[in-house]
Amino acid sequence: MPDSLSTIEDLINHGRYFEARARAEEAIQQDDSLRLKQLFALAVSKSGNPNLALDSLSAIYSANPGDSETAGILGSIYKELFKKHQDSKYAILSRDTYAKNFEATGNYYTGINAATMSAIAGRAVQGREMAAQVISKLEGQTNSVWELATLGEAYLLTKNRDRSVDYYIKARKLVGNDWGKVLSIHNQLWLLNHYLPVAKEVLRIFAPPIVLAFAGHMIDAPNRPTPRFPASIESKVKDSIRGAIRTLQASIGYCSLACGADILFAEAMLEEGGEVHILMPFNKNDFIHTSLSFAGEQWVNRFEALHTNYPNTFITHDHYGGNDDLFSLLGKVIFGAAVLRSQTFHQEPYLLTVLSELDMKRREGGTRDTIQLWPYPQRHTNINPDVLYVPG
Repeated sequence: MPDSLSTIEDLINHGRYFEARARAEEAIQQDDSLRLKQLFALAVSKSGNPNLALDSLSAIYSANPGDSETAGILGSIYKELFKKHQDSKYAILSRDTYAKNFEATGNYYTGINAATMSAIAGRAVQGREMAAQVISKLEGQTNSVWELATLGEAYLLTKNRDRSVDYYIKARKLVGNDWGKVLSIHNQLWLLNHYLPVAKEVLRIFAPPIVLAFAGHMIDAPNRPTPRFPASIESKVKDSIRGAIRTLQASIGYCSLACGADILFAEAMLEEGGEVHILMPFNKNDFIHTSLSFAGEQWVNRFEALHTNYPNTFITHDHYGGNDDLFSLLGKVIFGAAVLRSQTFHQEPYLLTVLSELDMKRREGGTRDTIQLWPYPQRHTNINPDVLYVPG
């Protein structure tokens, strides 16, 4: 069970709330420990259902009123309900839950949240007083991202802008690409900014990551009569992909791993310091046979390096069996995964493709029909290999 706990915590910490919720729900069937129940409620709330999370955690809080972790999660659920319904009763419930635990334990996490929710609930003086108490506990002994961010928030509440900005910048340097932490701090800043001004540079550095869904052509087979993506333009295509990633400022990508554009995208995203999630349509050996082997051993080796070292999910482990509908389903799953992940960041994702415009005009069905399912057509960038190929 410790492995399950660490996996769920890691998923939450990286902002992968739907996956964390599913893992926690499954694990609770085997072990209904307090920590699993806490993580389940947290994942449910962060994935967009605070009402269900409240039902799940209320009884647990009643049985463990002095537990700071339970109180902190319950306070955050009330906070999400306040953001969702704009009903002040939830702001007061959130403040009271945090404040009660802070008074009993002196925990800085419930303390800073009690201070913020006091300000939001119309008790600005009380909020400043609690923020000052938090500062006195942490100043001079901060080591973690959360402690630094807490001091940034506390100085914001006490209207010391320079100290606030300084601590937020220090926190951001430590966070790196831990998107769960970035999102948590961003959400708190977003809420605070409705009640007191947050420095623009702080809002900018804690902006949520941009998510990309990707689809593209395989490298041309050796016997292809009309070039579409010949091997000779591989480096040009990769440079174009890298340029698009930088232009869109994307940090998270969802793709498959066929030879050609898929692998080039995954490699480019990783080289830019991003996060890649790999979707596989069916049995691995069948995929290698249908989508890699014809292009040569180097593509199989690049596939293995990515498949082995980065998160991947199989739609099915069954064999291909000539069922091309599985490729169509793959595109839809990539789209759906990117949309769901982006929604947890309160954003819309982008679609990046490498598709021959000439080929798309000639053909019907397949990739063209899949692209038309993308729900945000204004957030679609295509790299056209036709313009990169110069016949020799």
